[in-house]
Amino acid sequence: MANTCPCLPAGKLRSRIELQAPSYSTDGENTPTWSTTRTARASVSWAGGGESFRGVQVSAIATRKIVCRYQSLGPTPEATITPQMRVLWRGLTMYIVAAGDPDDRRREFWIFTREDQG
Repeated sequence: MANTCPCLPAGKLRSRIELQAPSYSTDGENTPTWSTTRTARASVSWAGGGESFRGVQVSAIATRKIVCRYQSLGPTPEATITPQMRVLWRGLTMYIVAAGDPDDRRREFWIFTREDQG
């Protein structure tokens, strides 16, 4: 019998991610302190890669697509998950590039991230 559940199958959500938000002190320093705002089960997959140039230095960039259940991220993830945040996964730190509900059906929430590698 085919799976007729409109939601993501639990077996695809094999990874645990942490979403972190920055906070800044009022002492004039612009260095963020990161704190975990929520954790969720997710599917994390490779979305591509490339290079960036900073002066004469070349850095590799990896992009990943993260898919979570919409409900696992709170009542309004579109308003609370922003490009100012980052994701921790398997010891990697990935910065959010874009996030949203791909079909506006409140079943899945996609997060695209960038990971600088050098």
